[in-house]
Amino acid sequence: MQPPPQPYEFLGEENGPKWRGLFVPALRKAGFPSVQPFLPFVHSGLWKLVLRNVSYGLGELYRALSLSAQVRQLQRFIPEVTTNDVLR
Repeated sequence: MQPPPQPYEFLGEENGPKWRGLFVPALRKAGFPSVQPFLPFVHSGLWKLVLRNVSYGLGELYRALSLSAQVRQLQRFIPEVTTNDVLR
């Protein structure tokens, strides 16, 4: 029996201690000489994406910080895994 599919499987694939994400905010737009670090945060599309997926993102952060929560997630795929099997 397989666990239910997640909406963004690539976010939960790596259950390791490193923070390697796919989101890299750009500090410059092509053709603009000045640094504009807040430009991505005023775009309404980013806020729609964040608000639509805030609970999923918070769950990922919780599992990254809590070893027991991470092990529970891993047990969906490998039921025999315990906290003694996971290294931080």
